[in-house]
Parts: sequence; C-alpha cells; structure tokens
Amino acid sequence: MLTTKRIITKYGGNICRHCINAQYHIHLYPADCVYEDHRKCPRCREVKNIVGGFQGKGVWKMLLKI
Repeated sequence: MLTTKRIITKYGGNICRHCINAQYHIHLYPADCVYEDHRKCPRCREVKNIVGGFQGKGVWKMLLKI
C-alpha cells in the first residue's frame, strides 16, 4: 500500500478521493483507495470518505503523479 505522506504534509491531513483526482489530474476509482474514515476533508471542507492509502492500480496511478 502506498502511503499519503506528501498529501498529509501539503494539506495537514489526508483528503478525499475527489480532491486527489482534482489535484493530481488522475481518475481513481473507489477500489483503488483504502479509506480511513468518514470526516471533513481538509481541502474541500466537505464530509466525505477520506483516503488513507492506495492499492491495486491506484498505487501505479499515484506513483506516476507524486
């Protein structure tokens, strides 16, 4: 599982999948992510599922962008 250390450093915490897709211009599917919990996203300020890591194709998509 790929960690989200750079995202945490930039935003002060993990962010939602929608914000990751918008910020890094990729298209992650729910199966590409490991979800942490359901709380407020530090980037968009909406209550959503927060991504805690990546698995499967999500790892490869993020490795190419981060």
